[in-house]
Amino acid sequence: MASMHAMREQIRNKDESWREEMRVKDEAWRAEWQASMQELREHMRVNHDSLHANLGELFESMQQHDAQIAANSSQIAQLIMAARQDAEAIRALARIAEPHERRITGLEGGEQ
Repeated sequence: MASMHAMREQIRNKDESWREEMRVKDEAWRAEWQASMQELREHMRVNHDSLHANLGELFESMQQHDAQIAANSSQIAQLIMAARQDAEAIRALARIAEPHERRITGLEGGEQ
């Protein structure tokens, strides 16, 4: 009976030892997992902050680009208006020059 009692005690001790070993391993695994999750959260936060900064810079650049387009559009409209006025002035000069050209050609003995 004593050996049976000793075997049970030995099994109980091994079981308790195994349970303690598993508890320690589980705690270690949980600590490692929590550290990994914390590291992952930190990487995600850094990436989020970086993305937010990049989007802010992109938006600012886009606004500057839009302002430049607006300024250039205004300048282009002014150039188009000036080109139209120049073209009208050239046509007016051509209308004035045409009769003079005919008169000069006639004076030089050409066609009238």
